[in-house]
Amino acid sequence: MPNPAPAQTRRIHRLYWIELILAWAGLCASIIWSSEHAETFQYSRDAAWMRWAAYALLAALSLGCFAALQRWQPRLAPDRPLTGINLILTMMVAIGSYALLEIVPIALHRQADPQPLTAVAAADPRYFGWSRNCKRRVWIEGDTPLRGLRLCVRDGAMYEQLSASRRIEIAASASRYGIAVHSFRAAPAAQNP
Repeated sequence: MPNPAPAQTRRIHRLYWIELILAWAGLCASIIWSSEHAETFQYSRDAAWMRWAAYALLAALSLGCFAALQRWQPRLAPDRPLTGINLILTMMVAIGSYALLEIVPIALHRQADPQPLTAVAAADPRYFGWSRNCKRRVWIEGDTPLRGLRLCVRDGAMYEQLSASRRIEIAASASRYGIAVHSFRAAPAAQNP
């Protein structure tokens, strides 16, 4: 098979770089956007199916993206194997789609007229030295709808208070889709009888 002309090769390389840059920018934007909101949201029991539906949709999107790239890309460079770059692009699309799908229940929650909720729960503060995004986190424990939620504690003084009291007071809003945390602070330690 004849080699493509230099102008066509440059065009192909330019298209690859444009695809990679756009995929990378979309991936980063969607992860940053979702991490600001998805971390403070807990699905309700009635809406727990939405998480599994999102996973199924994500798998379908990834397979569809890979199939479309495998079909479209060979037209640009019929003599070059493109499976590797198609896998990279598909992975970026999958991660970005996952981050965006995390926003769907939060958007539904905001449209469902959520009711204010205040709760005090047991807290388990933990420090992660290897984490770049958030080194200080608190896990919600106890028999509460917020159990298992992880919250990032950016204020060092609040983290010390949470470590001392091991209780957290949460201001949130609740709807049939879940609970969204708006703010939290250290609650006084439980009094032993």
